[in-house]
Amino acid sequence: MTKQPRLALTSGRDVVLAALAGALLGFIGMNLFTLFNSYPPVVPWSLPGILVALGVGVLTYARRLPSRLEERRVSAREAVIALVVAKSMISTGAILAGAHAVYVGRSLLHVAAQAPLARTVRGLVTIVVCGAFAWVGWYLERLCVAGDDDEEGGAGAPAADPA
Repeated sequence: MTKQPRLALTSGRDVVLAALAGALLGFIGMNLFTLFNSYPPVVPWSLPGILVALGVGVLTYARRLPSRLEERRVSAREAVIALVVAKSMISTGAILAGAHAVYVGRSLLHVAAQAPLARTVRGLVTIVVCGAFAWVGWYLERLCVAGDDDEEGGAGAPAADPA
């Protein structure tokens, strides 16, 4: 008999692998700038700003989710969408944090100049925001876990009358 596929929570290992993948992408990107003898752009403030706006919106949704679950006002489709959003936020936050860690690491070598200092400061802010973004995804993912309901035909449910 085959085993039923099971959707698991995002593990710490998954987050670390995503951050390492982001670091690898950041390393490749930084080396491309070196190869073409140019400087990487300064991270615009809009990136952490957009991530903060999305994170606050999802956190607001997540804070209201438990009461909606108790009242059974969450459809199966909405629950799956919430889980997909949560997993996407975790992965996106980890990948961007890993890539920006390499970006900041390279900029730290030349922090005395003004442009590398701006890269370092904005990169560090982005890393912190990416971590918070991933945490909001983690929080929402944990809220999407459903407990076992005895009312829905569990082992303790009474058998139907075959009349």
